[in-house]
Amino acid sequence: IAFATADHATAEATAARQRRWVEGGRAWFGWLHARADGHAWAATRGENGPLVGYARVIRDEAARREQLTELFVHPQFQGGQVGKALLAAALPPTMPAGWGRVIIADPSFPALALYQRWGVFPLGVAWHGRITLPHGVTFPVEHPSNDTSREDVDAFAEHVALRGFLCGALGATVHTSAAGGYGVRCGDALGPVVGATPADALALVQTLLTEARAAGIHTVDLWVPGANISLLRWLAAWQPRWDGQVTLLASDPALVARMDRTLLVAPPYLW
Repeated sequence: IAFATADHATAEATAARQRRWVEGGRAWFGWLHARADGHAWAATRGENGPLVGYARVIRDEAARREQLTELFVHPQFQGGQVGKALLAAALPPTMPAGWGRVIIADPSFPALALYQRWGVFPLGVAWHGRITLPHGVTFPVEHPSNDTSREDVDAFAEHVALRGFLCGALGATVHTSAAGGYGVRCGDALGPVVGATPADALALVQTLLTEARAAGIHTVDLWVPGANISLLRWLAAWQPRWDGQVTLLASDPALVARMDRTLLVAPPYLW
């Protein structure tokens, strides 16, 4: 919103974005900032001048994992080393011993090359899309698996704080599968969804879409990892409108595991 100009959005579109920010975005980004323990940096034009860029990192001391959640630079200041300075301030090039690092970035080659110098590598992609829900539709729900490994149970437990916040602060609804996974719908956005298997994740998404249509929602937004072929194949029949893509970068492939049974939270964070 801070960087939007008349060349990129109408007054109505900007007002709509502002309403979404007031209704849920402010609380959501406030929670992220609290999780980051205040680890956010801003670049201004002069000491007290207007904002020209910012960066934020979330750190999980228990899991020993960190993720760059945002790095934005005003278009007029790109190419002037502002982004590199912000990245260096928010995320030192050398990771602490035993830690893992994740970055979700626009698929820009200069940006990806820069992030590689910070110890992460492109290991996958995620697509943003919007699916239109026909009136009266009830999506067929696949039969999920009942086979849940210890690894999966631990993965579900990692997101307890996030689920609690989304339900308590944003009024999200949560569905839990027999296999131990869960799926979240917050207004017209789906995610996160974490399934024990790809079939389990698909069943959760189908349940959430049916619920959204019953609640009077006509279109739903979702971020789908490219590895989740089962969901992408099923969605193809509904002709989603894909309008964005990000690259998943990590210092270790294990940090972006289970993407074949995952729907990312929006904005696309792995946390």
